[in-house]
Amino acid sequence: MHEQRRTVGERERILFESACERFAPSLVLLTGDQVDFRCRGLFEDSAAAVVRLLTDAKLPFALTFGNHDTELIGEGWLTAAEQWEFYRQMGGGLFVDR
Repeated sequence: MHEQRRTVGERERILFESACERFAPSLVLLTGDQVDFRCRGLFEDSAAAVVRLLTDAKLPFALTFGNHDTELIGEGWLTAAEQWEFYRQMGGGLFVDR
């Protein structure tokens, strides 16, 4: 999604809801580059918005990281392990694996 805001935009939400209605998925796979930044506060807000789309729809999800999720940029940025733990906690029982 390369999310760049603290919230999911209306256009993204409508697309997600339309896709869910059309395809009735039993699992969502996030395939890397969920967000464009990993500095602590911005990542948490942005990733939480993506996860809320899934948990509000009660959809199990798994993820894999892309280069935007794993490249180390500097102090104050989350590591892949810290991001993983964030998704695990936010997703609860709906977070399947990576």
